[in-house]
Amino acid sequence: WNSSLRKDVIKLFFTAICVCAGFAVQAQTVRYKANNTDNLNLASSWSVAIPTAGTVAGWNNTVTGANSVNLGADLSWLGIRILDPGGAVTIGGANTLSTDAFGVDMNAATVDLTLNTASLTLKDYASTFWNVASGRTLTVSPGVFTRGDRSALRLPGAGTVASAIIANDATGIVGPWATIGTTTAMRYVTVSGGTLAGYAGTPAATAAQVTDTTGTVNYDVAAGGTIPAGASLNTLRYTGASGANIVGAFTANGILNAGAGSLVFNSGSPANVITIGPTRELVLSTPDSGRIYAFYGPIADHASGPSGITLAGGGAVNLRGNNTYSGVTVVNSGILYPYVSNALGTTDGHTVIYSTGRSDGGRLILPGVTLAEPITLMGPGDGTSGGWGNAIGCVANTTNTLTGTLTLAGGANGYRIGSESAFSELTLGPIQRSTASTAGLYLFPAADSTVIANGRIDLNGGWLTVQTPTYTPGTVVLNAASNNVGTVRFHRDCLVKLTAPDALVLSTSLIIGNTAGNTTRTTGDEDVGTVDLAGVSQPIDRLEGYPNGGAAPNNATASDSRKITSSSAGSATLTVGIRNGSGAFDGVIENGPGGGAVALTKTGTGTLTLTGNRDNTYTGITAVANGTLALNKTNGITAVSGDIVIGAGTSTLQ
Repeated sequence: WNSSLRKDVIKLFFTAICVCAGFAVQAQTVRYKANNTDNLNLASSWSVAIPTAGTVAGWNNTVTGANSVNLGADLSWLGIRILDPGGAVTIGGANTLSTDAFGVDMNAATVDLTLNTASLTLKDYASTFWNVASGRTLTVSPGVFTRGDRSALRLPGAGTVASAIIANDATGIVGPWATIGTTTAMRYVTVSGGTLAGYAGTPAATAAQVTDTTGTVNYDVAAGGTIPAGASLNTLRYTGASGANIVGAFTANGILNAGAGSLVFNSGSPANVITIGPTRELVLSTPDSGRIYAFYGPIADHASGPSGITLAGGGAVNLRGNNTYSGVTVVNSGILYPYVSNALGTTDGHTVIYSTGRSDGGRLILPGVTLAEPITLMGPGDGTSGGWGNAIGCVANTTNTLTGTLTLAGGANGYRIGSESAFSELTLGPIQRSTASTAGLYLFPAADSTVIANGRIDLNGGWLTVQTPTYTPGTVVLNAASNNVGTVRFHRDCLVKLTAPDALVLSTSLIIGNTAGNTTRTTGDEDVGTVDLAGVSQPIDRLEGYPNGGAAPNNATASDSRKITSSSAGSATLTVGIRNGSGAFDGVIENGPGGGAVALTKTGTGTLTLTGNRDNTYTGITAVANGTLALNKTNGITAVSGDIVIGAGTSTLQ
């Protein structure tokens, strides 16, 4: 059946990935303050829109004088940016302000900022920056200051941070989770004279001088060596050459690598156990991607109970030992590489990845491993500009399996899971979304790589997108039935194989290529994708797919860039319109290389329009059981090549 006839019928050893030193360098959506003192929870207080947990509250020269304002309600922002208002900014009021990883950006500020709200809270699991330029002052004086669960605080700027509320612990530092400075100048934070400053630790020329047994000393260690048996310290800050090996069985609450590069623990002595200290949290800090850890021996719980590890900073942590700790593993920034099946401790705990959707957030990179660990994705996720990175990814040429449940528990921007390196395979177990989350899911296979979803994907109707990072073909296989997803989009040159009946039966729409009304002009394959039925019949509601805006070949691609095919010798039927939806598909439906016939059934009261400039070549029966099938291909192009059956009642062929 040609459209011209229709009137007649009617998708190493150490691996280091660049991580930006500061969250603030990434482009963010900023909502700027209007020139008034209205409470900050009011729309009138802002030039465009009220800041949210996913956006930054900003002050620029729109504000012409000093600005003292109250929150007006408990508020949660991605962060605060101060540029060039006409005077100092003071944020107060009898409410709580919660900030996310962006924190406070005063890197280009021309005025000072004071925070004297009733309460100031660092977001759970986030690595929060207070970046203050030289000559500027951030005064933090809330009624209550709260560190969120397993969060970290980083002060990379040369300006002043003053506080009368933040206090030192019994060892003289704020905590192993708070650091100041950059590169080799990074130190733990101490409060001195009301100002947050770098702590000068007890010097140790080599690790052999780490002799504390009380758990109260903070060491600055200049070289590797063997720590004496029975040592128990608060923190160890390493300042020496790259490649040092620290050997020994010891107890600690924090380790900071401010050395020249890599720092190794118990290489050649894997029987030595590092025990997590009485805080029951071992914080592993780094200033940037140039500092790397490798742990060859096990890490164990403190005697008082389940204990965990927190990664803070931009560096990589390689866990190569058989760890026995049973608490939570948190990656609030940087990269965690687990090299053995129990690298993340026992499955009594779980792992939290705090993802920003880019390389400045927390990331779990799999180097060829099978893990049973339950994993939770937190944080704002994708959606802010630039440098996208997977929350979970794979090293090139590796095979990896996650059998534990993966839970999306953060914001609305979505999380990326897949591989950024070629020739890798990642098999996933069940994926679910918490009831409080509105996040969607990106499955993100790199060139010649495969992501296999063996478990059911239950996003409570949230969206699922499959795309490749480099517009080079990658594959996703959906092996479970009844995935609870809403809008499903396959594009950027991906191949999606549906091997289970009813894989997308609950979806609201299947989009292959671009979306309706999208006029994007790009040389990338935003409008390229393939669905492989693999010999399995699939019912869906709406079928859609459109080319890019602009003229071919550099913008819009031909219709055969968007395909429904089958790699199996068995026949398969695609049923469209099961919930009365309507859509248009500018693409090709074909039998495919397997040789089995593909058939098309239109059901429901809606309209399916087949359009485009390439022939449909499927040979199975086209059945219009209900609703309307509109054949709108370019004149002379085949829309239906086989037999058509038109049902009784409201069935229509146009």
